[in-house]
Amino acid sequence: LYAGSIKKIYGIERLVKAFIQADIPDSELHIYGSGDYQDQLLDVSKKYPNIKYFGNKVNEYVVQEEIKASLLINPRPTNEEYTKYSFPSKNIEYMSTGTALLTTNLPGMPKEYHEYVYLIEDESIAGLTNTLRDILSMPVEELHLKGQNAKRFIIENKNNVVQAKKILEMLKDL
Repeated sequence: LYAGSIKKIYGIERLVKAFIQADIPDSELHIYGSGDYQDQLLDVSKKYPNIKYFGNKVNEYVVQEEIKASLLINPRPTNEEYTKYSFPSKNIEYMSTGTALLTTNLPGMPKEYHEYVYLIEDESIAGLTNTLRDILSMPVEELHLKGQNAKRFIIENKNNVVQAKKILEMLKDL
């Protein structure tokens, strides 16, 4: 599942092409959001019935779908200028659902997150195709455990209380 801006700059077109090439039996790619790729996505979803485009939905609905999914994907390219300083809240939202996350290794993502997510090492369509095949061939229990560990990490280490304490400590040292 992917939820967010359906913009080419965010890697959604590459994700769709890789998913088609991966041709993984009994799998579907669910996509939520809007953007400059949505018209093409509608056409693609008509041709490939295992690609489901749902448009915009309220956040509560999308989060429930994220919880039900096997894998959440953030294909944001790392070579764009804006990603040097980017750590999308989308990754935190995804991790807090308890569903496994596959994401690119954004320069702004602290290394402490790496053990809780699956990383896309090769961002080409072929690389993403292979990564999708590898991840989606894992036992469901393994994906579930990865997602649950990520959720626990977020709840215990990245909640508002913990983050506020860090800010207060930082301010004390000024």
